[in-house]
Amino acid sequence: MKKTASIKFFLLIPLLPLLFNCADYNKRQCEKFTGFYKDVQFDVVILSKPVAEPNYYRFSVRDLASKKDSILSVDRELVSLSPIWNIGDTLTKNQGNTIVELRKQDSILNARKFLIEWTCKGTFINGEDGNIWERRLAFGTF
Repeated sequence: MKKTASIKFFLLIPLLPLLFNCADYNKRQCEKFTGFYKDVQFDVVILSKPVAEPNYYRFSVRDLASKKDSILSVDRELVSLSPIWNIGDTLTKNQGNTIVELRKQDSILNARKFLIEWTCKGTFINGEDGNIWERRLAFGTF
């Protein structure tokens, strides 16, 4: 029995560097992703319901600074709670962070302002785990 356990242990040793490299690769990918989205900036009013594409949401918006209408595509990983976006709501993303602010015209989930932050540790909405908010929305527990 001891011999089998020691053989299994020695078989796992060569795999350890692969596991650490995988974790390091994921960390580098995450940092690359967050670095890219830190440069994104917008301050828009939503003019249409979001259309779900494979990797992003696409919708018509009006830029509050230029007053011009355009199509905005936002990565699904960067935002959450898109089912509660409505025409007339405002989305703001400042350069230098990965926080998207959603300001609702009408209160939902007992809030009118949602801070949606994407980090390497997951999505947080108003400081709580994003999954909590998604469950509240799904079950209607406001």
